[in-house]
Amino acid sequence: MSWPPGPTLEEAMKTVRAKAFVILDGTLLPSDRIAADTPYYSGKHKGHGVNIRVLTDPFGRLLWTSPALPGSTHDLPPTRRHGIIDALAEVDVKCWADNAYQGAGRPVRVPFRGPGSSSGSGDTTPPTPKSVVSANRP
Repeated sequence: MSWPPGPTLEEAMKTVRAKAFVILDGTLLPSDRIAADTPYYSGKHKGHGVNIRVLTDPFGRLLWTSPALPGSTHDLPPTRRHGIIDALAEVDVKCWADNAYQGAGRPVRVPFRGPGSSSGSGDTTPPTPKSVVSANRP
């Protein structure tokens, strides 16, 4: 029995167009690799595996998964390699991602990193004014 293939990125963009925004993230899927398979070793996770990107809708429903890359790859290069940023810009839909996607550019937005930092990628959460912070201290 074989599973039907998932949608291509182009097919997924047809669904993405109807969304208010999408969420981009990646994960390492662990695998039993031998030590000689250096490209599959993730130093962050201290183990071997494959790295995938996923796009979900605001409710966390899976819209698209990327082809697997070696576990040693980090978040932003595979995103560019798969053409995700360009595809999202083409359909003009906002995309939220974690801080690993800093500098991805439009349309990828990341959370605010703190006072004095610059995300350079669109919408950010404004810092809390000091007067509010000091008023909430015991």
